[in-house]
Amino acid sequence: MKININEIKFTIRKPTGFKKHPNLLANITLTLKEEFGEYLTISGFTLWKSKFEGYNLGVPSKPGFKFSLISTSLKGKIKKAIIEQYEYDSIPIIEEGNK
Repeated sequence: MKININEIKFTIRKPTGFKKHPNLLANITLTLKEEFGEYLTISGFTLWKSKFEGYNLGVPSKPGFKFSLISTSLKGKIKKAIIEQYEYDSIPIIEEGNK
């Protein structure tokens, strides 16, 4: 079977209310779309503030079992796109007053 993934979209949700972990910045869901519009959605990715500098991307997992294994190069591309979108979404919207 050969599946051609044409697009990777992601939804970023910032935690609201009580947070168990203060360094958790966002929960992410990835949607992989193929050329005929069919899709696969993977939830459970997380974006964390690093202890040192920058961000860490967590893949969906439970203790002792990984739901997804991602090649290093693809994970790097996904992480870069998520961070760019997270930072863009974090820019406050400033509306100019009516003149």
